[in-house]
Amino acid sequence: MMKSFKSVNDGIPMSKSGLPLYALLPLTLMFSTAATAKPAVTLAGVDDVLNCTLIKETDCTSKKMEGLAACKKNLKKETVELDGDTLVITGTEQTEQRKPSLTGVKTVTKTKVTAGIYRCKAEENAVPEKKARAEQSVENRLTRLNKLKEKGLISEEEYQTKRAEILDDL
Repeated sequence: MMKSFKSVNDGIPMSKSGLPLYALLPLTLMFSTAATAKPAVTLAGVDDVLNCTLIKETDCTSKKMEGLAACKKNLKKETVELDGDTLVITGTEQTEQRKPSLTGVKTVTKTKVTAGIYRCKAEENAVPEKKARAEQSVENRLTRLNKLKEKGLISEEEYQTKRAEILDDL
């Protein structure tokens, strides 16, 4: 007795090009994820954000094994949510605590990361060239540097070093 087989395409919705619709799914997913891609967040040093706008000073605490990595991930997510593009980690602190457990005593490592969230790239595109040069005046640079020191974002030693560099530009 001979068995009959249905064609593979029987009952499967087809596109106008003759391809089954399920074949177009990977392309649809590729284009939908490209449109919603999150902007990149730059990790920078304190000297890199002198001409940027501080959006928020924040911190993160984690008890996970990869505490620093987990906090960086959370802080980058917060930076994107606040429409920032640059993250400056200003301090990290790890403490270990011994806690009783059912199997004895376990050590829990707690990581605290403090950071500043900045908006830099939008300002670079929005500021005309002449205005950018004016903002780079020695007085403005020293004022910004002083603000960073007052906020505790840089140490006295970093402040003095950078101040000397700015004054050398005179």
